[in-house]
Amino acid sequence: MSFVPGFDYDVFVSYAHADNQLPQGTAARHGWVSALSHNLNTGIGAVHKTIFIDHQLRPGDPFGDELRTKVAKSAVLVILLSRTYAESKWCGIELDHFIRTRSEDVAHPRNVVAVELTPFSELETNPDSHIANLRHELILAQFWAKPINAADSELFGWPSPQESQYRTEYFSAVGRLSAAIDRRLRTIRTDHSALVKQKSISVDIPANATIPAPLSQTEKSDAPAILLADVTDDLADDREELRTFLEKEGVRVLPEGVYVGRSKAEFEQAFDAHIQQSILFVQLLSRAAGQKIRDLDLPVPQLQFARAKAAPISMLQWGAPELKIEQIRDPAHADLFRTEHIQLSNLEQFKSQVLLRYQDLCKARRASTKISAVAAPRNSIFLDDALADAKVGQKLRDLLKGEGCEIRSMPKNAGLGHNGFPLTELLRPCRGAVLVYSDRKDQITAFHRLHYFINQVADQRLSMSRWGVYVGEHLAGIDLRDEFGIDSPDVVTISGADDGALLNFVRGLA
Repeated sequence: MSFVPGFDYDVFVSYAHADNQLPQGTAARHGWVSALSHNLNTGIGAVHKTIFIDHQLRPGDPFGDELRTKVAKSAVLVILLSRTYAESKWCGIELDHFIRTRSEDVAHPRNVVAVELTPFSELETNPDSHIANLRHELILAQFWAKPINAADSELFGWPSPQESQYRTEYFSAVGRLSAAIDRRLRTIRTDHSALVKQKSISVDIPANATIPAPLSQTEKSDAPAILLADVTDDLADDREELRTFLEKEGVRVLPEGVYVGRSKAEFEQAFDAHIQQSILFVQLLSRAAGQKIRDLDLPVPQLQFARAKAAPISMLQWGAPELKIEQIRDPAHADLFRTEHIQLSNLEQFKSQVLLRYQDLCKARRASTKISAVAAPRNSIFLDDALADAKVGQKLRDLLKGEGCEIRSMPKNAGLGHNGFPLTELLRPCRGAVLVYSDRKDQITAFHRLHYFINQVADQRLSMSRWGVYVGEHLAGIDLRDEFGIDSPDVVTISGADDGALLNFVRGLA
């Protein structure tokens, strides 16, 4: 009986048959793929899964109705991604049929789990479009290593775990893969229970209603997430342990997969999207500097830290207490251990610290949201007068208050990028914003502040309608395109020579 009701199989293993052949001279009784499939049901706490793996059909055999039914009646498709798989038209047919029959979003098939048997970057160029989509968040385990100066990668557990120098790495990867599959199956089972309950109280759902593809974590909840950074290979088990701990506490963890293997544009797009959904960035560090993203010079740990620091977002970093910073060869990587966010402790202590920080941040966000929703009047205005002298700043505040506006500003002790400051909640109820710019010596600073706040509005999709730049008398007539590189009807100048200009700006807000 399958773990997920309504399906004949919990897992359909799609693989290239050449990857399951036994080489001459091995003592193994089962091929590599067969052994892996069996091991997915081992381990303490593992879900007992009904697994289908086809041992009979060979390339050239017809893809008949019986196999089509098995594919469609499987809750999760696990593909073992190798060079042979990527080149196989047969494997492509299985993958395409599963995605078309079982996935609501062809570009992001959430019920597909991809496993790297060889680095994705070493596959043939222009792979099948479905396979190309898998490298984003669906590659949840890798079973290869590439020794220094080696021409090719080496497969964990080949030809069998007992005969492999990567025996330990093999079973660690099996554990991570099994946990990832189990998470997907539990999600589908929960969705199925909800559908059954809905069917029991509604006659509008047909008896043959199909179970939808499992929702992603982001789709299931609006609760803020923790962005758990990619790690070097030696910390993969620690990262999985932390992820499991947090998810058992009901915390969303992003991403589901990893960032390595993406292009520069793909990494930036995915990472920025995850930052927007997260309230805490967590990074585990070792002595190793890590891999590099294609088209970028920085290793992944440094790249992720720099992008998170610029977000801004609250941050925690971890390193083992026995680690010696002076032994790290890469100076830039060593600097990651000198930030105010680093904790050198045992992992158990750090796990508790991460959970406590997350809970505190969520509590602060809820309090801020509640205040915003209850106390904010209709005419909330964000005023950035950090560059104004005291008299000008007070004058603007008096004018805005006289117009019945609530004024919101950054606290003086909270600079741009202040970790943990709920800037989004500060900006959310505001109908418009005003930046004071009265002295050209402040041009660079004003440029950075203006772009920073406008980007926050855009990234968080806030409903603020217009942004005004309040300029001093001697700056009257400046061109915002020349001054700040902005040419938009929603960003306008407000003359400081006429009090009515500010009031007209406020009255004209949508």
